[in-house]
Amino acid sequence: MSLVLGVGLSSDADPVELRQLAVAVLIGNGCHPDDVIAVATLDTKTQTPAVLELANTVAAAVTGY
Repeated sequence: MSLVLGVGLSSDADPVELRQLAVAVLIGNGCHPDDVIAVATLDTKTQTPAVLELANTVAAAVTGY
């Protein structure tokens, strides 16, 4: 399965909290973090530490819209 994980967040979002929440939501819905092929967010948020850490955790690319 291939998933795109969309995230919305404030610029100062806690990277650890976002990672924990995203992984919990994925697992809680029967998905595995390894299934994520991209983390999607607004163009202005692609370089925020929380998005970058999440993408690193799931080994996925960051895509801005």
